[in-house]
Amino acid sequence: MQGAVSYSWAPGGQTSATINVDTTGFGLGVHDFTIHATGSNGCITTATISANFRDCTGIEDLVGNIRFSVYPNPNSGKFAVSFGSDSQEEVSLRIFSQSGATIVQYDNLPVNGSMIKSFDLKNMAAGTYLLQLENNHNRVVRKIMIVK
Repeated sequence: MQGAVSYSWAPGGQTSATINVDTTGFGLGVHDFTIHATGSNGCITTATISANFRDCTGIEDLVGNIRFSVYPNPNSGKFAVSFGSDSQEEVSLRIFSQSGATIVQYDNLPVNGSMIKSFDLKNMAAGTYLLQLENNHNRVVRKIMIVK
């Protein structure tokens, strides 16, 4: 705010003209930040800005007409696959090791609208695993990273 001689941000109490924010202490979602700027004449003006923190650590893609995302990725072995479709669709899902050993397999999962499938592979060793989704003539393979 041009001409201001002091600043106060809420939350946080910073006293600079600008601030940098991230999810630390706030988490995901929309958060409001308000600045109170005081001019040399003692007048105070206030402005509020909203920041939307989203989880951008996953994979988003399509297999046929089905949207899917894997989050978080990398993960500790606990993750989810979110599916979305505007029509009745089926998808087959397989998680396997790089050596080709199948760890999880679901055939002909029905997807109509939104669906989330959660996985707990925290007993698996750290490393790279492969997620294969197949629908009709479409096949997508993506890496999943388990870190300990």
